[in-house]
Amino acid sequence: MRGASNKILQLSSPNGLCTHSSGNHAQAVAYIASKLGIKASIVMPTDTPDIKKNAVKGYGAEVILSGPTVPEQER
Repeated sequence: MRGASNKILQLSSPNGLCTHSSGNHAQAVAYIASKLGIKASIVMPTDTPDIKKNAVKGYGAEVILSGPTVPEQER
């Protein structure tokens, strides 16, 4: 949470956020974005457990599913 919030708070007037993660970082970005009123899109592997995907969605972020490898997530 600290790392994501620190980085996001250093941005000057972001219109939105996008990251790829299947766990805690995804949830932290989604949470901070929701608190700041910023749209967030999180790229998550298709094999991410539903509980993690639902947590990100619960914070209002869009979940975009991708393949399980980093190159697939960075497209």
